[in-house]
Amino acid sequence: MFFKISNKTINCNFPFSQIKRVNDLHVALDKGWVQHGDIFYKGYCIDQQLEQKVRDRDFSEQSGNYVILDFTDKCEVHHDDSRSFPMCHNDDTVTNHKDTAMTDVWFDGTVQYQDGKWQFVHRPDKVIEHPADYTHLNKTQLVDRYCDYLIKCCNGLKTDLPFFCADSNGGVDSMVVKSVFDYCGKDYKMVVGNNSEQMKSLGWGYKLIFVTDTPHIQLTGFCGDELLLRNPLYVQWLLDPYNIDLANEFDKYDYSFMKGFYNKNYRDKCKKHVGKFSKSDKAYEHTANVAVNDFQMWHAGETITFTPFRNINMALECFRADPDTMLDQVIHAGVSKEIIKRLNPKNTALISKYKNDVPC
Repeated sequence: MFFKISNKTINCNFPFSQIKRVNDLHVALDKGWVQHGDIFYKGYCIDQQLEQKVRDRDFSEQSGNYVILDFTDKCEVHHDDSRSFPMCHNDDTVTNHKDTAMTDVWFDGTVQYQDGKWQFVHRPDKVIEHPADYTHLNKTQLVDRYCDYLIKCCNGLKTDLPFFCADSNGGVDSMVVKSVFDYCGKDYKMVVGNNSEQMKSLGWGYKLIFVTDTPHIQLTGFCGDELLLRNPLYVQWLLDPYNIDLANEFDKYDYSFMKGFYNKNYRDKCKKHVGKFSKSDKAYEHTANVAVNDFQMWHAGETITFTPFRNINMALECFRADPDTMLDQVIHAGVSKEIIKRLNPKNTALISKYKNDVPC
């Protein structure tokens, strides 16, 4: 789902495979886009076919993972309500292919092409705001809500494309997604690694997906760590107002699913952040703003990545979890494992012993 739009000539370098001229703009795209008049689109929408959404000229933000480029009157970039991809721009160009020479477009805004140049525009409403009636969710409540959401998301995925599921060696996030497809009786094909050095150059996530020229939707667990309370730094921020130090909590266990991963990648990092926030509203809003700008995976070529964890509404629910639930999830993946147990208990035996196979 890579695009670059400019009022200057564009070179067709990877990942772009085609360049079109629309009105006065040059448009570079990767494979897999569909054109309807002066509208280009790619991805999937929950509860309706993305094609129908485009034909209806319904550009409201809905759940899914898609982008719509509308050149009918002026160039506009539309996307789902959780925007899975980064954007950056200068006066001449906007793209979601990272360019450090350009200005980032954070999640609280978008860009519009006005008066011959690209300009940043804030969202009309504030997406992330600490609820005035803030109440905690316990583990059972969070699992209930997440299971309901995943089932709705899976059943609402309207597509004629086949589903592929890459072997993740027992990754808990991908096992959650696999389990909801099992629960809903949706068929999928298991596939094993098939990638290219070019694809890997797009970012760490693209090293992990199965790539083929066969159009398909691939089940993934991307953003599970960050948006379902298993990124230790994010959880440390959320626990700060309760005077909880994650290092002390991990040290209570000789073994846990996340301990080796935490010790290797996050113990020193989290140590620098303990006590950063004294109030829960500040911790909540800071964590949410960082998390929604943690872009990981969007579509590439003919591979459409199903990314149900990339959902801002559900992430904000997770960030309301009570401290015990957060600790259970960040140390043991307790919430994720309970979701799997409810949706397909047989899959619990397939979960790896350690996160990313990093032993304690």
